[in-house]
Amino acid sequence: MSSKFFIQLSQDFTQLLESEYDYNVVIEVGEKPNIQLFKGHSAILYQRSLYFRQKLVNAVKKNNIIEIKLPTISAKLFNIINYIYGGMVSLENFEVSAKFDLLIADNELEATELVKHLQSQLINDNASWLRIILNSDDFTTLQENALISFLKIDNLQMEESEIWDKVILWGKAKIPNLLPNLNEWTDENFKSLKITVQHCLPHIRYFQIPGKDVLKKIKPYRQILENTSIITPSSSIVTLLNAAEISSWIDRCSTIYDITEIPYEFKLLFRGGRDRFSGKEFHKLCDNIPGTVVIVKINSTDEILGGYNPLVWKFGGGYGTTTDSFIFSLKNGNMNQSILSRVINPSQAIWYDSESSGPWFDNDLRMENSKKCDCSRQTYDKCIRSASGLFSIDEFEVFQICKNT
Repeated sequence: MSSKFFIQLSQDFTQLLESEYDYNVVIEVGEKPNIQLFKGHSAILYQRSLYFRQKLVNAVKKNNIIEIKLPTISAKLFNIINYIYGGMVSLENFEVSAKFDLLIADNELEATELVKHLQSQLINDNASWLRIILNSDDFTTLQENALISFLKIDNLQMEESEIWDKVILWGKAKIPNLLPNLNEWTDENFKSLKITVQHCLPHIRYFQIPGKDVLKKIKPYRQILENTSIITPSSSIVTLLNAAEISSWIDRCSTIYDITEIPYEFKLLFRGGRDRFSGKEFHKLCDNIPGTVVIVKINSTDEILGGYNPLVWKFGGGYGTTTDSFIFSLKNGNMNQSILSRVINPSQAIWYDSESSGPWFDNDLRMENSKKCDCSRQTYDKCIRSASGLFSIDEFEVFQICKNT
C-alpha cells in the first residue's frame, strides 16, 4: 500500500516560492506605480501553467533570468502563484467582485483547474448576482475578457438563445452608427460585428439553442459565423461545422449541411467532466435512448474521435445489428480531412459490454473503462486513427440526435 504526503509536498513547494532560492524567472505584475515583482522557477511554472509554458518556450534569457510582464493582472490577484506552487487556494476572504476578477486572471493564465473551481463557486453561491450583471443597463460596458469569463461558466441559468442575444447586443454597442434594421446593413457592418464578437462566439453553446431560435436569431447574422469555430455545450471538442458534417453523414448526404440548416438538435446527455468518467454513469444517463453520437478527445493531441449509434445503449453482452452506424475522426488543426468509417459487418456493429464499460462500436472504437479507449479496425471500413491499441482521453460526451420540428 502506498502512502501519500501531499500536504507536506505542497508546503515545501510554497516555501520554495517564498524563499526565492535558485529562482530564474522574474514576473512583473501590474502597472506603474503599482508594479510588483515575483520571483519563480521555470520548471514549476512550465509544468503548472499552459500560459507560462508558452511564454517560457519563447523567452530570451538576460543574465540567465527570464523576464515576464503581466500588466493586466494586479499584485493581489497574482497571489494565484501560491496555487501554482502549492496547489491550494483560500477564497474565504474574497468578495464576489474579487472572485470574478480572479476568474478573469485565471482564464488569462490558463489555470484550468482553478477556473473550474471558481466557476462552480460563483454559480452555486452567486448565480443571481451574475444574472443581474448580464441584465443590467450597463452590461454593454463590460470588458471583453469579463464577458468571455461569463460565457465560459457552465450552468449560467440563462437560455442559450438569450446569451446569444446578449453577445450580439454587446457587440452592436461597440460599433457606432449601426442602423437598427439588419436589412439596411452593409457587408462592412457585418464585418465590423464579426470582428468585435469573434472571441465571444466560440463560447456559446449552440446545440442548446432550439431550431426555431437558430432560424430566428442566428440565421440573420450568418455572415458573422462564416469560417468561425464554434464550441458546443461547455466543450472545446466539437464545432458547429462538425455538427453539420455529422448530421450529413447520418442522412447520407453527398454534401455537408449549411450550419444554419442542420436538421437535428444535439441534446447533451452525458459529459465525463460533468458526470464523472464512469461506465455506470454513462449507462445511467444514456441507456435505452435511440440515436446517439459519442465524441471523445484524445489526451495530449488534437484528435477527436466518435461514433453514431442509431440503436440504444445497454449492457450485459450481445451485439446490436444495424447498417446505419458509423465511426469517425473529425477534421481539426492537425487533420486536413475528416474520416468517415461506415459499418461493413452490420451484425456486429454495436457491442453491449459490462455496466462498468462505456460505448463499444465493436473493437473499432471502444471505451473499456473510465478514461481508456481502444481503436482496432474490425467491423467498420476504415481506420480512424493511425495508431491502434489503448489510449487515454481528456473528455467524453454523448448527444441524443433529435429531429428539429
